[in-house]
Amino acid sequence: MARKLLIEPSTLFKVLTGDRIRIIDARGRAAYERDHIPEAVCLSPAELDDSITLSNGEEVPNMLLDEGRACELFQSAGIDSDSTVVVYDEGGSYLASRLWWALDYFGHPDVRVLDGGMRAWRSNVGLMSPQQQRIPRGSFLPIADESKTADFTYLLLGLNSRNKVVCNSLPVEEFARGAIPGSTNLPYVRTFRVTRYPVMREPDDLVRVFAQAGITPNMECIFYCGCGYSAAHNAFAARLAGFRRVRVYDGSLQDWQRRGGQLLPWGVVGTEGRSS
Repeated sequence: MARKLLIEPSTLFKVLTGDRIRIIDARGRAAYERDHIPEAVCLSPAELDDSITLSNGEEVPNMLLDEGRACELFQSAGIDSDSTVVVYDEGGSYLASRLWWALDYFGHPDVRVLDGGMRAWRSNVGLMSPQQQRIPRGSFLPIADESKTADFTYLLLGLNSRNKVVCNSLPVEEFARGAIPGSTNLPYVRTFRVTRYPVMREPDDLVRVFAQAGITPNMECIFYCGCGYSAAHNAFAARLAGFRRVRVYDGSLQDWQRRGGQLLPWGVVGTEGRSS
């Protein structure tokens, strides 16, 4: 079942013009207008960004917007409740995964990421289009699922539990400079294997990669990064590996620091320091 979170370029090509397929280009408007997969529409995860103002007056950017405004964007992109939604970026990025997470959080039942992204599509299929698609308005009604996200308080509780792990998705050097105390580190790029282009590791291999970071399938995983984008990719990878309890700390370090959270080099406390 987990592999159904991915779709191969050859498989997408076979169903390209299907009635229930909605292809979303997450790379941004400029890249989309240069060329894109035929039948694709443009919806970048940045369009789903919002900012919130905390009680201390601090503003946190890059937060996922509310259901009402998300509904307008999803329906404008032609997404129906029974669509199979395929999202892609250039490949080896976290943009498609961030959009996957947003749709998953808002309750869409069938969202898949194009494995290898645009680089895989160019290499294996090659069919491109410069034309913007005119599509009928969709009917998807987003309903937020709070079990897919974590906030500041939930994160604090997770740091003191043996069955929860808080994981930083940034490069090792950034984790070394400063991380949430008690968190571990798995750079999101480690979830890819590189052939001619980056593709996702197989589920069993992902389980091994997560285990190297002290993360096992019986744990609840809370992923964070700078703002919630690469964290969403690790959440996608965890779900692909078969992990069931996966959350993204939306706003991530931007939210943590603006709420007075401390950062320490390497996160300081290892997994062995957790208590029940």
